[in-house]
Amino acid sequence: MNSSELQNKISAILTPELESRNWFLVDCKVNGGTVQVFVDSDKGFTIENCATISRFLEGELDKEFNFSSSYSLEVSSPGMGKPLKVLRQYRKYAGRKVSVLLNDGSRKEGRLVSANDNGILLEEIKTEKKKQTLLGQIEINFNQIKSTTVVVEFK
Repeated sequence: MNSSELQNKISAILTPELESRNWFLVDCKVNGGTVQVFVDSDKGFTIENCATISRFLEGELDKEFNFSSSYSLEVSSPGMGKPLKVLRQYRKYAGRKVSVLLNDGSRKEGRLVSANDNGILLEEIKTEKKKQTLLGQIEINFNQIKSTTVVVEFK
């Protein structure tokens, strides 16, 4: 089974289980003998949640083929520094400050107001010398976005 087939298999196995718990799959990567699965929920994701999904997935994959002797499985939440990948993450972080890298190389920063199937609404903010200026709201289509990360703010 090649890595793309394995990723599709993992997604097919996990999606119903995750949905039953109100969790969602963010990403799945296969690199050599390591399988990394990134899972999240609207209210945060704990180590116990990761362990639950890891046991479930390993058991399901072992039924199909000798997974645990062929691969190492890592299940985690994506973490704050990782780019947002799925619509549900964008919705989860509505109201938070984000940095959006566009395909043309430019960057927009501001508050994520909302997200829909087509893109995001951003309240753009320009920061100069610790002073923030509100530039207004802009709509950005997902096909224009290279990556979006949540900006950690300290108050």
